[in-house]
Amino acid sequence: MNTSINTPIEATAPVKKVLSYSEIRNTQRTHPLQKSLVPVEHTVSLPIPTKRAGHLAYAFFAAPAVRQPGKPMRQGAPDRWWLLDAHGSAAVIIYALYDVQPFSTESYEVVTLPLVTGTLADLKAALSNLETQMNALTPVFFAGDAGDAGAKKELSTALFAVLPEPLQPQYRALAPDFFAWLES
Repeated sequence: MNTSINTPIEATAPVKKVLSYSEIRNTQRTHPLQKSLVPVEHTVSLPIPTKRAGHLAYAFFAAPAVRQPGKPMRQGAPDRWWLLDAHGSAAVIIYALYDVQPFSTESYEVVTLPLVTGTLADLKAALSNLETQMNALTPVFFAGDAGDAGAKKELSTALFAVLPEPLQPQYRALAPDFFAWLES
């Protein structure tokens, strides 16, 4: 007798490994999309977890940037964005030019980012701290769990320590579900 009809899907479906935040950051550096569709004069956002478009994914945007030694970086409005599947291969779920399919109803202007005042070691430590906390809490977000309020507060502090204030509205618009969860 075939009992597969009565077996819950969860019991028979293969478990897909979700990429950790560290894994997606490593993948980001060498992903074919970034190498072929993002101009070299652009800057690329940090990945932000999202369930946007009905998938567990990591969201990114890219924007033109002007870098000059000793001067603050000027960053234009995002002109492209994409979602990479949070499972295994980081397949592209969405790639869109902002003018064709914006990730937000907001319009963004050129912003001048504050000069980095810490040392390179300080910046690396802040990113490492963020990565550690994202590795711990991204699976909680993806699972739909509320998460520990204290841990979410620590992650929020770590995230906003590395995201320049002028870019925070863009990040919030890119993954509003993640920021709503983080601040709940």
